[in-house]
Amino acid sequence: MKNLISKLTNTNIVISLISGIITIVINCGFKIDDTKILVIANTICGLGVLLGIMTKGGQETPKWNK
Repeated sequence: MKNLISKLTNTNIVISLISGIITIVINCGFKIDDTKILVIANTICGLGVLLGIMTKGGQETPKWNK
């Protein structure tokens, strides 16, 4: 569980995960605006980086990855 949480604090993994989910949903026939979802995901990740919850390069954040 600790390994999963440390992976979800990396913005690259979160964006890749969301992109994969969007691809699956679109291929299932749902009509969604994938560009808006990715912009929202990037914004959330950006806020996470500013708050120190997430990192851009995969390094550990001292308060969240103990």
